[in-house]
Amino acid sequence: MKVVLKKYKENVFPALLVLMIFGTLLFIWLAPLFIALLTLVWFFKFKTFQNFSLKLKWIWPFLFYFFVFGIAFFFSENTIEGLKILERHISFIVLPFLIFCKKWSKSELVFFLKFYVQIVFIISVVSLIFLLYFYITNVDFVHSMDDTYLQWKLPHLLGFHPTYFGFNIVVANIILLTSSNINNLKNSTLYTALFLSFYLVYMSPRTAILFQFIVWIWFVYNRFSSTETLKYIKTTFAVISLSIMVFLAFKSEYFVTKLMNSISDKRFMLWEPAYDLIKENYFLLGEGLGNGEIQITQYINANNLTQFQVSDLHNQFLMNYLDIGFFGFLAILLLVLRPLIYFKDKALYLFSLIFFISIFTESFLYVIKGIVLFIILSSIFILRSSLLTVKENQK
Repeated sequence: MKVVLKKYKENVFPALLVLMIFGTLLFIWLAPLFIALLTLVWFFKFKTFQNFSLKLKWIWPFLFYFFVFGIAFFFSENTIEGLKILERHISFIVLPFLIFCKKWSKSELVFFLKFYVQIVFIISVVSLIFLLYFYITNVDFVHSMDDTYLQWKLPHLLGFHPTYFGFNIVVANIILLTSSNINNLKNSTLYTALFLSFYLVYMSPRTAILFQFIVWIWFVYNRFSSTETLKYIKTTFAVISLSIMVFLAFKSEYFVTKLMNSISDKRFMLWEPAYDLIKENYFLLGEGLGNGEIQITQYINANNLTQFQVSDLHNQFLMNYLDIGFFGFLAILLLVLRPLIYFKDKALYLFSLIFFISIFTESFLYVIKGIVLFIILSSIFILRSSLLTVKENQK
């Protein structure tokens, strides 16, 4: 027990970062508390400005992202709403500064990655236990519902949004399947990745399953490039598992229904008026921070679109372009894609790819849980890539 406590004490900063990701998924009010704790730990134990000029090239895309939001705030018609949005984006200054201005050891990065995967695994197992208990104690009610009810109920038992938790499962699998040399992957690591993948198929968040297939296809492709004899057994096993995943996904009425609904998804109805507003500003200027939401709300009311309870476009690119203009769009590209210029790490490439695709259908960076999720994970993948680059240069 003392050894475990000592381990967590030595890695209190990365542990807090992991807990912040999942804490804010449940309760957004925990975000400022975690930031305060991280600041205290950083100030009293880890503060360092070593190689700050090097780290600045990793920090400045986050700073630029906040800067364009700050400029757009001065053009906001609703000052209070604009201030709320700007307040959420303060994390783009504080968190990258705390993370990158700390001297990370290899053991701390490894701890973060392992602890993150462990939390994802524990949440998945606990939610299945809760689902089983819910079924046993509500058998008659469950049987009165349609066959897809339990799949819908699964993520909601613990209060997680399926899109966000599904994204975390995919990231956990990226960590697992890129955790070591492709030829030296442990059986336990492979089995954990498979468990999380089949869990995801049952939960059936559309975009997350697409990302999961991308990750596994990448893994299988890289296995085929291996030269070890043992590769044939594990590669065949992985191919069979991937095939079963695809089969089960498209056999699932819940997933297929959600997939078919995507074709005529009502949220796409708001993309056209958003594009028209952007076009009216000559694809250069924005409406001002929060003003885009006001304009879309007016469009909803004018056209009596009662199916929309909120004016969320579910598209980060459109949200930024509408409020901030071209520089809002540019800020996203720099934020997500610029790290790829510095590093050639497959895990970073996979993470950047799935996040880039995900913000076409979800406004991750307009809610605090999405902001925290992206900042922490992208920063950790950058640090991991940096460590791997240093190791390669030393060879």
